[in-house]
Amino acid sequence: MREHPEYPLPSDLRSSPILGLNGGLLISLVLAALSFIGFQNTERQHLRAEADLRQAGDTQSRILADLPRQQLLDDKPQTARLNAADDLTQAASVLLHDGSVQGAVWNADETRILSWSYDDTVRVWNATSGEELLTLWHDSSVQGAAWNADETRILSWSGDGTARLWDAVSGEELLTLPHTSTVRGAAWNADETRILSWSDDGTARVWDAASGEELLVLRHDSYVYGAAWNTDATLILSWSDDGTVRLWDASSGQERFTLRHDSYVYGAAWNADETRILSWSNDGTAYVSDAASGARILTLWHKRSANGAAWNADESRILSWSGDATVRVWDAARGATLLTLLHEDSVYGAVWNADESRILSWSGDGTARVWDATSGQERFILWHKATVQGAMCNADATRILSWSLDSTVRVWDTPAERLTLQ
Repeated sequence: MREHPEYPLPSDLRSSPILGLNGGLLISLVLAALSFIGFQNTERQHLRAEADLRQAGDTQSRILADLPRQQLLDDKPQTARLNAADDLTQAASVLLHDGSVQGAVWNADETRILSWSYDDTVRVWNATSGEELLTLWHDSSVQGAAWNADETRILSWSGDGTARLWDAVSGEELLTLPHTSTVRGAAWNADETRILSWSDDGTARVWDAASGEELLVLRHDSYVYGAAWNTDATLILSWSDDGTVRLWDASSGQERFTLRHDSYVYGAAWNADETRILSWSNDGTAYVSDAASGARILTLWHKRSANGAAWNADESRILSWSGDATVRVWDAARGATLLTLLHEDSVYGAVWNADESRILSWSGDGTARVWDATSGQERFILWHKATVQGAMCNADATRILSWSLDSTVRVWDTPAERLTLQ
């Protein structure tokens, strides 16, 4: 295998804020909702991405929430298109890491925030005061983290080649699950008796969540970018740099079938009844395939890498985002483009709100943006000083959480009449 660059993967390959909490389908969909950079299939562009990430990480911006607007926008003045009232630059609070922030998520009652970073740490914060409550250390960059269902445990995974299980109160390390290269993700099954992890060592592995015993090894021909349980944890879906999506029996490890793209596969997800699989790739395509036979049903095209995709609630539409700087809404039956939303750099994630009237997206242009999902009108922008890795809204839609390569996690007060994201 060629040397693997440490660029931030598209949101679908990195961590999921809800990993391990809601079963295989939601794990896959959230992998499509958190943040991920796509690249063309050449070594030159991989190396360029690696250099850009190093530069962003070295900057380690320390931006306070009350910096004046011009200081926040001085690097990208051409993107300040909205009136000041519609362009949010001052966060309610800023949580600082010592390196680029790869992800963050509220706990269930929104009293705490879990974040993880290239500074080798997972941190737990008081969501009101911003006080740092807990710091968990890996030996290299942390790729992701998640609470379990009752928030007594934290699962994290890292460039140090391990996934680790921690006591969420004391910070005691309970288990170490070893791979032989960077661990890109991990997820509990529904009853939290097993843990699925995946790695640049070309494997996805299943572990006993109590003892840490390795139960199963599933092998690709190159780095494994993601994996997910199905609802009853009888099947595992995995996707890889080798250009394939593979379906496995979760007990025996037998491979059921392989779906092939023409380049790295950045993500995949079942639909609600697990009869369809949606996959997306560096080749610029998103495929809808039959989950029983693997037959391709639909192909959706971007001009550059397809960094992520997701169905809406009734599966009549598909939302996708790309290295071509667009978010697109498609008719899921015909494949017709219904809407195109334009950023100024690669888009790393997008999500509908609860009633699907708004779309929240985030990008390498340093912004998270909210759009009218019918007209495509841009409603407002949230600004960071570097690539926005991900964003989400709290339950009552009063705040947005975003995280960035500028080393910050930001909490934004959002007027309820402007956004109803959940």
